[in-house]
Amino acid sequence: MDYVIIAAGQGSRIFSESGEEKPMLSICGVPMIERLIRVLLSVESGTVHVVTNPAMKETNALLRRLSEEEGLPVIFRPIVSDNSFYSLDEAARGVGGRFVAFTVDSVFKTDDLRSFVERFKTLPAGEVLMGVTEYVDDESPLWYRLNVERTEALECRKGGEGFGGTPVVSTGIYGIDGSTMDYARRGRYPASTSDFQNILAESNHVTVRPFFFDHAFDVDHISDVERANLFFQGK
Repeated sequence: MDYVIIAAGQGSRIFSESGEEKPMLSICGVPMIERLIRVLLSVESGTVHVVTNPAMKETNALLRRLSEEEGLPVIFRPIVSDNSFYSLDEAARGVGGRFVAFTVDSVFKTDDLRSFVERFKTLPAGEVLMGVTEYVDDESPLWYRLNVERTEALECRKGGEGFGGTPVVSTGIYGIDGSTMDYARRGRYPASTSDFQNILAESNHVTVRPFFFDHAFDVDHISDVERANLFFQGK
């Protein structure tokens, strides 16, 4: 399985709160990005494709060490980007087939991801597997509306109130393939990964399947680091 990690953002909020590069924040005693890479490779072997911010010297040095000294299957490339979909697009150009994408600050249970990957491998070409959760803990969540059977995503929107029924939000974890990326590039180029998800959900050419994570959230503030530590400790 190929994996894509988006770590090309500015991380200005975290830096202003902590003075640290966001991907280098310590989660369970390990830099966030290193921990994520090792978790992904423990779920299923493959290659991890990462796009980074060239200004984040420590992050790039760490990835170079993991790749060159430890021999981990990590390919990273610093890029300048203010569009999260462009970051995803640039990372995905080195893949070709199916991959699972994450932001660098994704927090989730490893067993949930393992089940996600197994489910993704059963989908026919052109279908997307979107990680969703009923655990809503985001300042501006991306809400999803599902069909009655909860087997297909029909619509999504950023912020505001959720759709009727049990609220469901995106985890920012999704399984896609090259044909899906080609479809997005051919139309209106997405302004962000949220916009990309909205385009897919409303498309008549792409089927978006939801996969429920028990709990999943992002590290948006320095206070979320302790929450992530407690989450992984099962507290």
